[in-house]
Amino acid sequence: MSCLSCNNPVCICSTPPCVATICTSPLIYLIKDAYLLVGSTSTNLSVFTTLDTICDNAPVTPTSPFEHTLITALTQVLTSGILISNNDFLCCSDCASGLYFLGDLDSTIDLISSQVPSADICCVEHYSSVSTWSTFLQTWILTNSSAPVCCNSDFSELAQQWFTEANSSTAYFYLDALINNGVFEISAFNNHSGLGILFNYLMLNHPELTSDDYLNLLGVLIKLGVVIKCDGCSINISSTTTYLNYTYPV
Repeated sequence: MSCLSCNNPVCICSTPPCVATICTSPLIYLIKDAYLLVGSTSTNLSVFTTLDTICDNAPVTPTSPFEHTLITALTQVLTSGILISNNDFLCCSDCASGLYFLGDLDSTIDLISSQVPSADICCVEHYSSVSTWSTFLQTWILTNSSAPVCCNSDFSELAQQWFTEANSSTAYFYLDALINNGVFEISAFNNHSGLGILFNYLMLNHPELTSDDYLNLLGVLIKLGVVIKCDGCSINISSTTTYLNYTYPV
C-alpha cells in the first residue's frame, strides 16, 4: 500500500499498514529518472519528433546517436511512461481516485474529454488567462454536472515562483505563450501543489539549473502533460497521451 499523504518536499507515511516514515512524491521520482538519462547516448530520434510537436521553435534533429540533455531525457521518460509497483515509499495524490495531473489547456482538455471518469477529478488549480479559463470551463461543463472545485493548495504561489525563475524565452519555448495557454493541476499531495513540490526539490538539489532549464522543463511538463495514477498495486507516471493510450486503448 502506498503512502496516502504527501508534504513538501517529502511524503509523510501516516496510513496503516504503511510503515515508512517518509516517502517520495512521484514527480520527484519522474525527474530523478530523467536525470539518469542525461549524458547518456541514445538512438531514439522519436524524442525530437515529439519535441517538434510541442515546441514553439522546432529543434534541429541531430545525427543518430545523440547525447541526452535534460529536456530530451524528460521527454523520453514521459512518452515512454513509468509503470511501477505501488509501495510504501511513493505517495498518491489527495484524490480518492488516486489521480494527479499537471498540464496546459490542450493536455487538460485531452484528459477531461477522454474516458477518464469525471468523479476521478476531485479538484482543480489553475494559472491562466481569462480566455483560457473560459475555454476550460466550457469543456468542463460539457462533461460534468457541477462547477470545478479548487484544491486550495499553494499552487498559485509556487507556479509564480517557477515563472520568476524561468527565462522569458529559449530555443524551445516562450514563457508568455505557456502562461497564456495555462497551467492546470488536478489534485494535490496533502494539500501541497505537486508543481510546487517539484520546484522546491529542484531549487534545493539542482542549483546548477539555469533560467533556460526552468522554462524548458515547464514547457515539456505542461505541454506533454503529466498523469500520475495510483491503481491497485501499480503507479503509472506518464504523459497524457501515453496514459490515455495505455488505459483506454482504441
